[in-house]
Amino acid sequence: MKIFIQLVAFALIFIGCSNKQYFEPEQVDDSYYTQANDMPSSIKSLNKDGATLEDYKTIDKGGISKYFLPSGYSFLNKINSTMIASNKSGNVLINDKENIFNFKNNVIAASIKNDLLALIFSDNSIGLYDMTTKKFKFREYKKNSLTNDERIANPIFEDEIVLFPTLNGNIIIVNTKSFKAVKTITIDPNNRINNVIFLKVKDDTMIAATSNKILTLGDGSFSVKDYSIKDIILKDNHIYIATLDGNIIKLNLLFEKIATKKFKFAKIHSLGFGTKLYALESQGYLIELNDDFSDVKIYDFDFDEDTKVISINDALYFDNLYIKLKYKVKLMTLCDIGNTTFAF
Repeated sequence: MKIFIQLVAFALIFIGCSNKQYFEPEQVDDSYYTQANDMPSSIKSLNKDGATLEDYKTIDKGGISKYFLPSGYSFLNKINSTMIASNKSGNVLINDKENIFNFKNNVIAASIKNDLLALIFSDNSIGLYDMTTKKFKFREYKKNSLTNDERIANPIFEDEIVLFPTLNGNIIIVNTKSFKAVKTITIDPNNRINNVIFLKVKDDTMIAATSNKILTLGDGSFSVKDYSIKDIILKDNHIYIATLDGNIIKLNLLFEKIATKKFKFAKIHSLGFGTKLYALESQGYLIELNDDFSDVKIYDFDFDEDTKVISINDALYFDNLYIKLKYKVKLMTLCDIGNTTFAF
């Protein structure tokens, strides 16, 4: 009887696996040909603003750093030329090894303006720390969040306020003159994993998202929409979202839908913007879309879905390689040697 039960269980597992659906494009245009560039090592950790490599070099908007972080540190943020990193002992590093501040708790997100550090701690407390006096100007404790998406957003300084994205689905607005919290904006109070994974300000409009909801606030308007977000990026005045069910959506800042495209059974891993919009699909495809999604090209792309990936500016970093996201054309010669694919 025991053997029979085991056979039935095995059969059910096999049937479940055989019924698993995968993205299978009707047409694959080509293998995505470009000169893949080597990185010094693989990606160790990342957030929405950058990454740390295994050799402790970093990636940010400026590309791969020439310097190395001290062992055990991870990149948090880079504001202009000021880099912020932290380790699990509560240390925060500003630019170099001689400029380290120690806190009791692990700092998981940060930003800087003049002598003020905006800090988010792993226990979901937040604070404004004066690096000159080495004292907190503001400190507030929020309900602890035990489970978080690794894509933790950094605080943002705006004029005389700082926006703190919390681990429990809120944005806390703190005045940098009075050092008081002046407003709390709730994005996603009910989901189990609801830390803020995306926070940007564009033309006086704040865009924030958890993995379940997206919010815009600006010019007297306030909107919240439900999306199961796999990735989200902001380019010019448009928001691009990849959902868990294979949709890619383009919105304006008023949440009006500009374009949408469904890729059946696709698992979009990451979005990136080069000369066009690109979506990395976990089964080994790179999807290229034009401005209104009317023209779609799909390329083979050798990629392990368990690999850490980050897209910054026009580059896609994965494993120990990176590529520039560029529109591809095919050029035909008079001798019909034009099957060669060129990227520019």
